[in-house]
Amino acid sequence: MTSQAELLTDPVAFVRGVLGHKVWKKQSEILRSVAANKQTAVKACHGSSKTFTASEALLWWLSRYSDGIVVTTAPTWFQVENLLWQEVHKAIATSRVAFPKPLSTELTIAPGNYAIGLSTNETVRFQGFHGDHVLFILDEAPGVRPGIWEHLTLQYYSNDSTVSKLDIAIRYVQYQFSQQHSNCRKEATDGLPNVSQ
Repeated sequence: MTSQAELLTDPVAFVRGVLGHKVWKKQSEILRSVAANKQTAVKACHGSSKTFTASEALLWWLSRYSDGIVVTTAPTWFQVENLLWQEVHKAIATSRVAFPKPLSTELTIAPGNYAIGLSTNETVRFQGFHGDHVLFILDEAPGVRPGIWEHLTLQYYSNDSTVSKLDIAIRYVQYQFSQQHSNCRKEATDGLPNVSQ
């Protein structure tokens, strides 16, 4: 039996024990990388569970840190609302632990402990998220505007924010933060649960 402390400190234990999801090897590596590294970048094919895993990381982060803040974005509002946040809603609906009812792209656990989804061309909307435990999730990252990348780079180097980029396109390399600060997971299709050969 998994202890409550392990559920909070180990995102894989959280996903299994709290969300009731099965975790495959690469997904486990991604979740643990988000927990252990300031940056995690995932490059993989369509349908390989990147967005699903991002929703699990979001819920773990909010549960793990009482002052946790998660800011999510994607290239379009449709993607923010209908991809990542739909996965968040599904995970909450089937969770073994009750979460507060989320809004369309917002989940508040307590004051100062929340997640919000944004999609904008205005980098100023990404300012003001400060704290010891801020997680930025960029879904379909290559389509996110360069100005937002620049702002997040400043956030990345100025405090304890963690940046998780979930993307699929080759041009992701153009936007990647310096390699020395990156823990990049480049996934092939072998072993992916949603991909048939």
